[in-house]
Amino acid sequence: VVRELTTVERSHRALFDASPVAIQREDHSRVAARIEELRDAGVSDVRGHLLEHPDVLASILSEVVIKDINPAAQELSRRLGLSDQSRTLADRLNSRSVDSLLASVMSVVDRRRVAQHTASDVDVDGNPIELVVRWHASGRDSDPDYSNVYVALQDVTELTIARQRLETTLESQNRFIASISHELRTPLTAVLGFSHE
Repeated sequence: VVRELTTVERSHRALFDASPVAIQREDHSRVAARIEELRDAGVSDVRGHLLEHPDVLASILSEVVIKDINPAAQELSRRLGLSDQSRTLADRLNSRSVDSLLASVMSVVDRRRVAQHTASDVDVDGNPIELVVRWHASGRDSDPDYSNVYVALQDVTELTIARQRLETTLESQNRFIASISHELRTPLTAVLGFSHE
């Protein structure tokens, strides 16, 4: 049994390290306790409270420990200008990351095992980065284990830029067709009128 467990752990580690998607393993167990403290203090709208009190959000995020990150996550961290020494989510809190980090906290508030949201940031050169963040706590649906949360961060910047270009092209095409339609309709109306006469 021990040999099988070691083989599974090695396979898991190899997959974790070889993944082209940025993955980090986080411990959110203290977040659940902090949320209970807020509720015991009479806070019913946790999300609103955390938005109104950024110091409380930062304090809660300081309790989320980043236990492990794969090489793709290390590369993404470097692109975002984050220190390799970042060991809590509070180290990653800035004006652009508030919504994404708050979404992670709200996953614990809502007792979810799986969640997904998008995040926008800029790299060290000032270029925008768009991410899809997939959040997965181990355990059963009724009893999530927040001490072992896997967060996959997929860079969809190129896809987002391509979609924006396509939308701009379609909008331009629709304006062109509307303009041509208007320009043709006016003389055709006169031609049709003369043909009836």
